[in-house]
Order: sequence, then structure tokens, then C-alpha cells
Amino acid sequence: MIIKGTKVSNGYAIGKVKVIHNQEILVSHKKVDDVIVEFNRVKKAVENVVDKIKEEKILVENRLNYNELRIFDAHMTMAEDPEILSMIKLNIEKDHTSAEFAVKKVFDDVINTFKASDKEYFRQRATDVEDIKRKILCQLLKIEEINLDTITDKVIIASHDLTPSQTARLNQENTLGFITEAGGLTSHSAIMAKSLEIPAVLGLKDVLNYVNDGDEIIIDSEEGFIIVHPTEEEIKAYEKKIKLKKVYQEKLSLIKSLATTTLDDKSMTLASNIGNLFDFEKALEVNSDGIGLFRTEFIFMDRPELPTEDEQFEIYKKVLSKMKSKKVIIRTVDIGGDKSLDYMRLPKEMNPFLGLRGIRLCLKHPEIFKKQIRALLRASIYGKLCIMFPMISTVKEFLEAKKMVDETKKELKKEKIVVSKKIEIGMMVETPAAAILSDKFAKYVDFFSIGTNDLVQYTLAADRMNEHVSNLYQPLNPSILKLIKMTIDNAHQYKKWVGVCGEIASDKYAALLLIGLGVDELSMNVSNLLYIKDIILNTSYKDLKHIASRVLMLDTEKDVMEYLIDHCDI
Repeated sequence: MIIKGTKVSNGYAIGKVKVIHNQEILVSHKKVDDVIVEFNRVKKAVENVVDKIKEEKILVENRLNYNELRIFDAHMTMAEDPEILSMIKLNIEKDHTSAEFAVKKVFDDVINTFKASDKEYFRQRATDVEDIKRKILCQLLKIEEINLDTITDKVIIASHDLTPSQTARLNQENTLGFITEAGGLTSHSAIMAKSLEIPAVLGLKDVLNYVNDGDEIIIDSEEGFIIVHPTEEEIKAYEKKIKLKKVYQEKLSLIKSLATTTLDDKSMTLASNIGNLFDFEKALEVNSDGIGLFRTEFIFMDRPELPTEDEQFEIYKKVLSKMKSKKVIIRTVDIGGDKSLDYMRLPKEMNPFLGLRGIRLCLKHPEIFKKQIRALLRASIYGKLCIMFPMISTVKEFLEAKKMVDETKKELKKEKIVVSKKIEIGMMVETPAAAILSDKFAKYVDFFSIGTNDLVQYTLAADRMNEHVSNLYQPLNPSILKLIKMTIDNAHQYKKWVGVCGEIASDKYAALLLIGLGVDELSMNVSNLLYIKDIILNTSYKDLKHIASRVLMLDTEKDVMEYLIDHCDI
């Protein structure tokens, strides 16, 4: 029997099922006399839950990148949400109800609100709220939570849903894969499965009606389905696929030391995007040609106050030193939009993605910007530093930011602190304005790095997390390709180089198209780097230029994809 779901990671698995049923927590409506004692029980339970989430975060901090680790921070914030705690307190005081009943009632209301949302992203967050509710109730009722890291047999986990904390505790040695009835591409368990490289298929409707403990199944997370009670022929076929995938992975490990060049000797820089030091270590493992995007937000977040200049300096020094002569593009802090600082009050905005973020916030708060610039310049002598400003829309913004760098250099010189004379200063091209004015910017910058994620969102006015318009989020829309080509041509006219650090750099067809359009560097998540490198090593630059010239004449993203699939020999 084949059951289709949503693929969220790559790979295959064959094994016996271990069904996980979350214990049902029953809460009755019980009256209490002392409401103060009862609310203090809630506060203590929340405190314990936060401590437990911190422990879970520590448990996986060497296995997950910055974005995945933020899931745990979001859960801590949710558990301590003052508005939710205030509603729980009000329920206890008003009805003299027990802590357990008040917690269940308030959290259920929040869960139902999320489930009723017209946005898929928010509906998926209902699972996170459910996880927090369960943790608090387990603390109040002294119930031991199910611990998946104690599983000793090699199995495929099957459950209605896995919470992020359960996914984090999966024993990678014994977890062959996992399947769930709930969940989708934006669920936190999906994000973590991808990062942990565990084969997984989610959204398998009513799958627990068809599988039991000990049943043998096959997970095909390349295509997004499972096979229940597979035949001997199917098992043999997938054993062969698993073996071939292993051989391919071994092949990829052999090309780490090779220069990134096409068949006709066109050199490319294949760099890594990193969001923390864990990502950086992975970049070193695959012998990345450089760091194309160092997101510095992790240094500023999850702490009670701004990082000191010395704290920042030590991190930048470490990365630059280990990369030696390879370029390290460090993006100045990009706070705003979906990223905030607990210790810094940002204005509430109707649309934060069009508000005070990136370079706009840095120029408005020079005390943050200046400290980071000083740390970067001090570290510059330890490697090949490139400083990049995010969210630039006007030439004035870039020149103001560059002036800050120049002034800081002079200050450090007066303090007799040595600064490298070979620092490149560049900018993200992530707004249509930056792409259209790239001929103007090219006079002042040393390089461009195209951030396609935001460029697509701003150009097509489509939020990819909004399911109602997600079909309009088209990275290969001809309008995006023309903006990219315009930026490349304008940069090259002034002998400046251009990179792409958005998600499309990880897509095999998009990567080849970008090379054909003339980009000098592709920067991507480390997990995709060797795969893309292998494709580049077996491709002709001359052919890619011809393909790119034809693609620019097409009308729709669908036409572009069909043409690439037909003409790229992958």
C-alpha cells in the first residue's frame, strides 16, 4: 500500500515501525480556595518548562543551525508570554479554578485561534502551542513526558505528530526515519528533520490506521510517500537506491579538494551561507571556497544585552583566521522584519518587512552599528574580510554606511590599532530599487551579493509564507531574472564581482542558470554545496550562456523551468 504525504527531507529508509502515542492528559474543572498559591504553581511550572527547553537546546546545539535553534527560543518566549500568563491568572481568580484547568482553557483558546488562521504558517504554529501546553500540564500534574532518545532499536517512528522537542531528542543512531499524520513544509518538525538529515514524510492522513508496531515500511522522502508492507521486490529496489545514494555521498566527499570549474575551465566561487559557528565548522568540512554570507544576528540575539565589541571581535577573528586567504563576507546585523532583540524596543509596525530593518536600523542606531564596525575592522588583519550592508535601497544609504566605516578606520588608526588595507565593502541587492540602480551603486561598491529571497518577495509583492499568494512567489520569474541580469551586467561594466546568496543558489537548475547569466559566486547552505559543485564540474559554461540567453526571452516561470529541465543535461 502506498500512502502519499509531504516530503520534507531527502533520503530513503526501510525498517519496522515504532508507534508513538502521546499520553492523553485529562484535566477536570476543580475549585480551589487559595488563588495566589494556584497561580504560583503555574509560574513555577513555566519556570521548569523554560529550564527544560534550555536543556533541550543545549542537547542539539551541535547538530542544528541558527534558524533551527531559534525554534527553542520561540518556545521559551511562548511559555513565558505575559499575555497568556495574565489570562491564566484572570481565569484562576475569576472562577477559583485549578491551575491545570486554567492553563488548558487559555492554551486551547490560543490553539484554536491559530488553527482558524487563513495562513498555513500560523496553522502549523498550533502544534508549537500544543507542545508548550503539554509541557506545562505535565509539570503541574507531575507526569513524565515521553522521551524518544531512550529508544534502543533501529526503527521508523510513526506518530500523529512530533513536537520540536521530541524531534530534537530523536536518537539519530536508531531513528531510521519518521512519519506523521500532521505537519507540513513549514512545521518545525519538518525544518528540524531536514537539518538532522533524517528521512521523513509528514501529512500522511490517517496513517496510524494502517501501520502498527513492528510493521515493515519504506520511506521515500525524495518523492514524499511511504510503502506499507512492501513486497520483496520493492525492498530490493529500495535497498539498491540506499546503496547508490551512499556511493554518491562517498563520491561527493572525493571532490572536496577540487577547484570549482566547469568542463571548459570557467572558474566559479562556491561559498557557504552561515548563521552560527556550527554552520561554519560544516563549511570547513566541505572545503567551501569562502563564506558568501555570514549572518551576524546570532551574536546579538538570545542574550540580555548588546554583545560587546570584544565578544564580536573574537568571533570574527576565529572565522577569518580559519578561512585564511578565502573571502569571508560578513553582513552587518540585519535586525527587524521577523528578527527582534529582547533588550531593544523596536517600533510596532504594520509591515515590519517594509519598515525599520537592516541598514535602516543600523543608521538610526549608530551605537549598535559602530561597535560592530569596530570589531570587524579590528579582526580584518586575520583574513580576507568583506563587509556587506543589508537592505540598501538608495545610494545615500550606502554612502552613509561606508562613511561610518571610513570614520571608524581613522579612529582606530589614532588608537594605533592596525586595520587591513584590503577590505572590500559591498551591499545586498534585495530590493528592486537596488537592482534597477545597480549602475549607480556599481561606482561605489566593491561587490554585489543578490539576496533572492527578499528580491522575489519585494518584486512580486508576494509573501511566500502566505498560502493564498505563495503561487506568486516565483524565484525564476522572468522579472527576477532580468533584475539579476541587469545587476550582473552593470557590475561587470565597472569590473565589480557579483554573488548570489539566496535560496535559489541551492537549486540545481537555478544554479546553472545563474552561472550562465554571469554570476561570479554562488553561496548556499552547506548541505547542498558538494551536490551543486558536482553538477558544475560536469557542465559546459558555453552551453549555460546559450541556455541563459534563451531563457531571458521567455514569458513565465513555468516556461523557464520547462526549458531548463529540457536543456540542462543533469
